[in-house]
Amino acid sequence: LGASKNAKHTIQLPNYLGDVRIMVVAVNEKAVGSAESNMLVKQDLLSYPTLPRYLAPNESIDIPVTIMSSIPKMAPVSISVSSPNGLLEWKDGNSKTINVPANGEMTVYFTAKTSSVSGPCKVLVSCSSGKNTFKDEINMNIMPSSPPTMDLREFDVAPGKQIVVAMDFDGIYSENEIILEVSKDKKLELERSM
Repeated sequence: LGASKNAKHTIQLPNYLGDVRIMVVAVNEKAVGSAESNMLVKQDLLSYPTLPRYLAPNESIDIPVTIMSSIPKMAPVSISVSSPNGLLEWKDGNSKTINVPANGEMTVYFTAKTSSVSGPCKVLVSCSSGKNTFKDEINMNIMPSSPPTMDLREFDVAPGKQIVVAMDFDGIYSENEIILEVSKDKKLELERSM
């Protein structure tokens, strides 16, 4: 930047409300200079959903979404939640409208149930009131609350005979797996003992 010149720099801030300190440092061959200033970041409408880092499959949860409004009069606010990858099923609907008091806040709850499939889950929350809109995104995981288990069975089948084996699937339906190994010789299973 040349002497006595101005420049504009734009940055993207995460969802935030409050004071931000802006600091600038300038350096050339002969001098160093710095300046700082505080700036108030505000928005007329904000949402703060609260979710855990992970949930278990087939778990039900009430998700609180706090709406903060700095609109100078009571206003109706429409809130909607969604899970684009379909890992959450919304009970009692995924959208609500509430009247938030002037310069106030309210909390609304959405009840959801996780699917039987584990994996990363994204939750999108959007709220709007008149021309004011706000969107938020939360990432979490759906994963079993217990470690994987193994049920190992061995059967001897006489030549020319057959057997029927009944398998009970414990745990998460979509995560169950059967591996069938057929061998003339007894398996040593060295990998399990190392």
